[in-house]
Amino acid sequence: MIIQNFKTKSGLEAYEYGSTTDGPKLIVFGAIHGDEPCGTAAMFKLINKFKNNDIPLKKGKLTMIPVCNPEAYNQGVRFIEQDLNRIFAAPDLLTIEGRHALDLIDLIKGHDYILDIHSTSSHGPAFVFDDENLPETQKLAQACLADYVLTGWPVLYEGTPGEGGTTLDGARKQNIKGVCLECGQHDDPAAIDVAYASLVNIMAILGLCDPFRGPEKHSTPETLKMTKRILRPDEKSAFVKNWQGFDVVTKGDILTRNQDGSPLHTADTDGYIIMPSQAARKGQEWFYFAERSLDIP
Repeated sequence: MIIQNFKTKSGLEAYEYGSTTDGPKLIVFGAIHGDEPCGTAAMFKLINKFKNNDIPLKKGKLTMIPVCNPEAYNQGVRFIEQDLNRIFAAPDLLTIEGRHALDLIDLIKGHDYILDIHSTSSHGPAFVFDDENLPETQKLAQACLADYVLTGWPVLYEGTPGEGGTTLDGARKQNIKGVCLECGQHDDPAAIDVAYASLVNIMAILGLCDPFRGPEKHSTPETLKMTKRILRPDEKSAFVKNWQGFDVVTKGDILTRNQDGSPLHTADTDGYIIMPSQAARKGQEWFYFAERSLDIP
């Protein structure tokens, strides 16, 4: 197995493993947001497995960047100057995250697949974003140890310049297929297990290594379509309850209230609360809404 460890221009540390047998090329990102450590821990666990030859690389190439935003990671915050997972459409070289994004875009080149590992501020089940919902990306999503697959993210950001430029957007521009895995709550130790099992499962279905032998995989995850992105209008508005990820709501349910207690957002249809953020500030993403859809296979 060929091993290379190097640093990018902006100081990101990358680990590259290559087999002498040609095969798919997979790149993996962790800690795009500095307060999301599960992907980092999972990759260093795999690096140790490689050191002990516990998981031989059978073919292809694996590139891992365990910490994509080291400054934010060292401070345990989401980002320093810009949300790194929103600027891949147009990196700003005058910011810390912009420089990292440019390096990550360069690293993506030459790969076939990408896995971006995240976690959430609210408690809830693991889920995976499949923005393209194509056979190749569905294969990756189904390999993840997740309960749900979410589609429809790009549509929510259409017509909002400077927003929505995620890692998957950057990869899609280079015709690289990928998914974004949300492993659970930031500080939950189980999120590391989800990240590790999912990473090795994806490696196995691509043929890079033998099948993962660990905890039983979940049953086939349910696919939902994201239909709304809700920004918090002001910091005096509030959720009607402490929403958790994938809480089920019924058409007509009141979701949020104004300061005076009057209804602010009401569910237009049956669905699910996605990634609620109690700490969202005015103008920031407060929560998303998803529903079952007949146009999803």
